[in-house]
Amino acid sequence: MMTARRSANLYQRLLLPLPIISGVAILFVYLLTPNIVENIVRNNALDNAANLLANLRAAQDYYAKNVVKKALSIPGVEVSHIHLGVDNTIPIPATFLLEMTQDRPASQSSIRVVSPFPFKNRLDRKLDKFQVEAWDQLAVNTNEQRVILNRSAERSTFRIADAFTLTSEVCVACHNSHPDSPKNDWQVGDLRGVIDMEIDVTEQFARGEILSQLIVSFFVITTIVYVLVNYLTARAVVSPITQITNAFRSYIKGEKDIALPRRGSQEVQHLSDAFAAFRQSDDERQRLVKELEKKAFIDAVTGLSNREGFLHRLSQMTESNATNKPKTAAIAIFDLDHFQDVNNTSGHAVGDQLIAALTERLIAEFPSDVEFARLGPDEFGAIFNDIAEHDVPALRTRIEDMRRQIGMPVEVNDTKYKVTVSVGSAMFPGDGSDVRALVTATDIALNQAKKRGRDQYVAYSRELSDKVVNRIGINTSIRDALGHNQFMPFYQAQLDLETGEVIGAEALVRWLKPDGTIVPPGVFLPVAEQSKLIAEIGAEVLYKSCQQIVEWEKSGIYLKRIAVNLSAVQLADPALLFYHYCPINIHSNTI
Repeated sequence: MMTARRSANLYQRLLLPLPIISGVAILFVYLLTPNIVENIVRNNALDNAANLLANLRAAQDYYAKNVVKKALSIPGVEVSHIHLGVDNTIPIPATFLLEMTQDRPASQSSIRVVSPFPFKNRLDRKLDKFQVEAWDQLAVNTNEQRVILNRSAERSTFRIADAFTLTSEVCVACHNSHPDSPKNDWQVGDLRGVIDMEIDVTEQFARGEILSQLIVSFFVITTIVYVLVNYLTARAVVSPITQITNAFRSYIKGEKDIALPRRGSQEVQHLSDAFAAFRQSDDERQRLVKELEKKAFIDAVTGLSNREGFLHRLSQMTESNATNKPKTAAIAIFDLDHFQDVNNTSGHAVGDQLIAALTERLIAEFPSDVEFARLGPDEFGAIFNDIAEHDVPALRTRIEDMRRQIGMPVEVNDTKYKVTVSVGSAMFPGDGSDVRALVTATDIALNQAKKRGRDQYVAYSRELSDKVVNRIGINTSIRDALGHNQFMPFYQAQLDLETGEVIGAEALVRWLKPDGTIVPPGVFLPVAEQSKLIAEIGAEVLYKSCQQIVEWEKSGIYLKRIAVNLSAVQLADPALLFYHYCPINIHSNTI
């Protein structure tokens, strides 16, 4: 029953979308095709009208420039809108255009030129509604055609209205001078009338409707055929896929005898073969996954957890504490002092042997409730399980025991090595309730142990964090003060004890804030030494001292010497030269 129901769902997914999409497409084509046909017919009609209009205007222009203009130069020849039956008279260009468009066969497109300002002999010619609307539209913009479609059961036509303008001086002169003209202020470019063209498109619409019906019929037939083909294809696909799906379920359940489809399309056979190959290699894959997971969390030299494994164990501990009964623990990080010297002098192979020997000693000497890990080339980590949260003395005793064990000589290749270790520790959850906070607290304690001269053990306390935060704040403020010229030399006079004469001075750096307060040197100098900013401070004090010497000499004050304190960081700089910091020309006493 389950297999049949799932197969039916797959049938629906394969079969239902196509008829729905095809139906929408057929409806879309059915509704859109008439508009497409109308647009095509309309564009053709406009093209025909444009060509016809271009021919008419070319003929009118030629007639005005080459016939009328020459006729006016011949004595006795007149140009008039009344010329039929009148000797020595030719029609004006407008009349010429009107007569060209008259008497066209009814089967052809008709052209009429009409105007709300006819000559007196044409007052009976009235404009229909379309022509009036076209005149109003063209009076605003002579370049904008007016187009309408007239459709009936017998005939379909497009009516296209375009502007008839006075294009030459000859036409303007004839209109303004003729006594029958309705106006005598015509100008070149004025709208004279409306060219009303009616294009018969009955046959084009008939052919378009036939084409529309053929397109819709094609879509219907194609959809029916495609649905039938899709139905047969779906049947051929669904059955073997269902069998392979059931085989996967059986494999997940651990069943041994699993039937796979052996007949069907080439793709189905490939899928069956792929499943069989997957089944054969799955055990090997799982074995490799476990081996890779082990390598990802185990240090190759010691067999202990590596940093990732250590952090993973801490994560398990913190998560378990959040969901189960709370427990306390402690972690410590052991940093072997100057262990890089061993690698540099004896080689990394000896260093690895020394690390392995220390690991064996720690594991042998301490109980199983301590979990060791190797965090780096010269770092070990330890997790002390089930230790009282505030039992810092007990933790100190155990760590000191470990430090003594690590500090005992180790013989490698007939050479004895003795290393010291710096240790920092933190309590869980008191010093940190998550992995990041706990490791950070331990690192702060370890760094403090190193600052105290190494070979030390320091337990984390809140005061240590406060010192770190304070040091970071002072370091940031020093950088800002350097950028705002706040470090100033204060001068302490040096006297000759026999004569009492001032023979020199000592420049002492002071931090003068904008509000006038002075930061004591004991506050910022240690931080500046650690961050190497002391070199920039010393350079600034030395430069300003040199400037002060010049100013004193200009005022007639001459001192034998000025003493400026230099830090160990500056003295270690091989580029330390007096002229590098003090731009004094000793011959001219100028900066």
